Amino acid sequence: MFSAPNIDKKIEAGNNLLIEGNFRKACEIFNALFSDHPNDFRVYLGLARSYHMYCQSNSFSNPGCSQRAKDYYSKAIELSERRDAFSFASYGFFCLDINELKDAEHHLYWALAYIPGNYGMSLGLGITYLRQGRYCEALTVFNTMLKAADSLTKKDRCDLYVNLGATYFYLSEILCFIPARDRYLSFARSYVESAVALNPQNADANLHCGIVRNTCRFFQGAEYSLRAAIQAKTSYPCLANAGLADVFWKLGNTPAAKQHLNIAKTNKPENQRVADYLSNLEQLMQSSQQSSVPIKN
Repeated sequence: MFSAPNIDKKIEAGNNLLIEGNFRKACEIFNALFSDHPNDFRVYLGLARSYHMYCQSNSFSNPGCSQRAKDYYSKAIELSERRDAFSFASYGFFCLDINELKDAEHHLYWALAYIPGNYGMSLGLGITYLRQGRYCEALTVFNTMLKAADSLTKKDRCDLYVNLGATYFYLSEILCFIPARDRYLSFARSYVESAVALNPQNADANLHCGIVRNTCRFFQGAEYSLRAAIQAKTSYPCLANAGLADVFWKLGNTPAAKQHLNIAKTNKPENQRVADYLSNLEQLMQSSQQSSVPIKN
């Protein structure tokens, strides 16, 4: 059996391996600790995070692996007597990854109850609200974070601006009062362009920037941003190419529009919103009508 100082060192070693991305070796360490320390929540948390990273590496295609991560996270929270913010936050981020948004909201909310104002936890909660379509709540979270933007790293500010831009974009889509809609769209463009200025190689920032610019009818800028997103290997290739097809169609470049529409169709739509956009765009190009543009979730 490991002594108390020894288990602390082992857990630290396992956590360091997770930081390095070596989840297999980390899992070996936590499994070795498991039998002798069945009531130490840190062991369960280490196993949960190891399986979480394994699921990420396989695009969450293994349901059994995801369930084991869930079970270990739940046990870690139980054994910590619901007092460990990091256990709540880690489980919340896992639920966000697998799109179980109610559970993500619950766990990130409790994590923030222990560490109010934490950047990563706040961003995760805001994204959870955004994905649920609770845009005003997302905006409240992001605007609160904005007050401390000067103390953030460039990367963190970029992520915050991208999500603020996305929130204002979604709000602009549902507003019927045109001056307010245009104002929110202007805010969206300002934030996504600021995000690109902070990190010109960021795929998400360029993707959002391209979509917002397209909606603002700044087509040359939209083309540049969407191409940059594709070059940066965006995780939304279907949306990026559909956006380019839309831009070229509006510019009257039919061959380029059809080319990128066909490329978009070779990729699986990233979510239902993108699938609807792709379908509508294809119909648009057949009927020569204007389209509306979504933004990625």
